Amino acid sequence: MEGRLLERLEKLEGIVETTVQVLPPLVQDLSRRIDTLREEVKAELRETRAHLENRIGFLEERLARAENKLDLIQQAHAYLENQLQQARDELGARLERIKGELETHIGQARAEPETRIAKTEERLEAQIVQVRTDLETRIAKTEENLQAQIAQVAAKAEAIRMEVRTEINTAFNKAILVFTAIGVVLALLTLLR
Repeated sequence: MEGRLLERLEKLEGIVETTVQVLPPLVQDLSRRIDTLREEVKAELRETRAHLENRIGFLEERLARAENKLDLIQQAHAYLENQLQQARDELGARLERIKGELETHIGQARAEPETRIAKTEERLEAQIVQVRTDLETRIAKTEENLQAQIAQVAAKAEAIRMEVRTEINTAFNKAILVFTAIGVVLALLTLLR
């Protein structure tokens, strides 16, 4: 009986020694892997941030160009309105000069320029509305694209974080198992004494 107990005790001592020798490299390897994963996540986040900053800069440039174009269109609109006003003034003066000679035709002469001016104004206003609508649509699409990319980056970062957490939990569970085995071995040794 004592021989068996001694034999079992020797086996348990061998297991404990093996466990004690294996445990530090496992912990060091786990620590190295955690550090590596942390560096990889940081590098990917830096790269993603740089990419986003580049995209935002590009979109801001395009928006600035669009605003410049809108300013030019507004200036053109103001210039055309000024020209139309001058044309109206000239037309009114000419109509006044020839009023005596062309009383029979004055109604038609007034109606025709006013119709042309009204059509020109309508076309110009329609073009301005079209340009504004196009710009608003482009800006909205750009914002949607940017929000979608930000959401993708956030999802990617969350997936990486969950993967790291899973690895850490797995390693922690392994360490707990090893410590539990050591505790059992030590308890058995205590009982066997």
